[in-house]
Amino acid sequence: MRDRVVRVLRLDKNDTPGRHDRLMDLGFDSLMAVQLRNQLGASLGLDKPLPATLMFDYPTIDALASHLLGRLAPPEAPVPGAPTGMEVAPAPAVLGEAAVAAMSDADIEALLLDRLGKP
Repeated sequence: MRDRVVRVLRLDKNDTPGRHDRLMDLGFDSLMAVQLRNQLGASLGLDKPLPATLMFDYPTIDALASHLLGRLAPPEAPVPGAPTGMEVAPAPAVLGEAAVAAMSDADIEALLLDRLGKP
């Protein structure tokens, strides 16, 4: 997530923003927000498009990462009409905001790709 933000803002890779820095405070404008949204949607292969208000609803790198992780691995509800006692594969663990904040960008990307079933 941080790498995408750095690319859209055209920042030096050695001058990366913090996870809790507000994107608008870093210099994001509405066109950059659309660019980031489109890049994220395309790279993650989401079934539904990301909302136009993505950056305003999730204004930090950490908030965006947590939201996208939740979209990729939502908690599974029981299947209506499924017989009781039927073996069901366990849902992937849902990580909280603190767990996501403690992960490196590479770890988050690997987890997202794993949950999407992409190599």
